[in-house]
Amino acid sequence: MQFPQECDADFFAELTAETYADYEDAGQTKRGWIRVKGRANEALDIAVGARALAYHFGVAEMEPADWVRLRADRMAPPSAGDLFAPASVGAAIAEADDVEATVIAVEDSTDDSATESDPMAALLASLRRQAAQDGITRR
Repeated sequence: MQFPQECDADFFAELTAETYADYEDAGQTKRGWIRVKGRANEALDIAVGARALAYHFGVAEMEPADWVRLRADRMAPPSAGDLFAPASVGAAIAEADDVEATVIAVEDSTDDSATESDPMAALLASLRRQAAQDGITRR
């Protein structure tokens, strides 16, 4: 594992806050991880969870070329018509006084033709229809 230079002694103390040792449990000697008394172990918990996710998603085996490709994909501008593109979201919010007013307006609307030109309104209308089918009502 590699760590940034900004990690201080407290971070590494948390990272090494557990030891693999023998301990007594109900009269039996067992071997396992034991937290050192008086030391927090949050950094260790987070590091273990991050490492598990890295293996689960294949990140642990990525080569430098894979990282370059991933960065290029993530930094590419969104394609035209992307429902969640910042411009679409910003335009939808700018047209209303607040987000709740937009949701209420879409929920109260019975004219679905208005949603064809507004992707956010179309999404909200779709969610409203699905909620109605599932028997979920607005409070």
